[in-house]
Amino acid sequence: MLATQQYITRGYALASVIPMEIIANQDAPLNIEMAATKMLMDKLLLSRETRVAAAAFNPANFSAAAGLVTTLTAQTKWDNGPNSNPVRDIKNIMEKSLMMPTDMAMSFDTWNIFTENPNVQKYVFAKSGVRPLPEKDRYDEWGALLELPRPNVIAVKSKNTAGAYPYVWASNVSLFRRPPGDAVSMYDASTFKTFRWNGAGANQLPTEFGGRVEGGFTVRSFYNPFKGKRGVRVIVVAHDDFEAVTGGLANVSLIGGLILGANQ
Repeated sequence: MLATQQYITRGYALASVIPMEIIANQDAPLNIEMAATKMLMDKLLLSRETRVAAAAFNPANFSAAAGLVTTLTAQTKWDNGPNSNPVRDIKNIMEKSLMMPTDMAMSFDTWNIFTENPNVQKYVFAKSGVRPLPEKDRYDEWGALLELPRPNVIAVKSKNTAGAYPYVWASNVSLFRRPPGDAVSMYDASTFKTFRWNGAGANQLPTEFGGRVEGGFTVRSFYNPFKGKRGVRVIVVAHDDFEAVTGGLANVSLIGGLILGANQ
């Protein structure tokens, strides 16, 4: 599905300032500049993970009228809900999605609850006819046995304002379509798409800017003689992204779906 809706990428950047004394005094096995670059990249990627999870878990991004949003009650939650049926919850959305979802995303604790649910285990035993169950990290095997979208199990955590470290993809389950390639024809579509400024198609910024563009991320490193006793090395990592809903019209997807409150 193609649309004419315009979008604007938003810039994100972090910087690290390293005094030249520290660089000069580092032991040979160390590379403080590389460590600083990795720290900045990790923080930007975690921030992006949070944004993507927020989009995937936003019920406004899926058509409730088409039956693509399911809110579980205390009776139907996957952890100890007496009437829980996780496989049927997922297949209900698969049946109503305009195109078949290829993947589903959930947190590590939600995945554990899913695989330990008695009704899920009954499905597996009925399909395979043998025990034991597949190993929990055999995600593709679970998906194939149950004829479900490929599970993407995400263990990423992030510190919140209360000082706790909850899962970024906690409690809910998002179903989405991720076809191979760019999916820019009218015959296939993805549920979501990240549009990223790639340096105007070049992997090297103009000399006056410095730095390189790799996969849409720009890394710059320059010396600032006006800060500190002997100057500092400044490292900047930046990228420009826009996470778009592409599986429908007016930012409401008809492909994939959302299960809210799979576990407590």
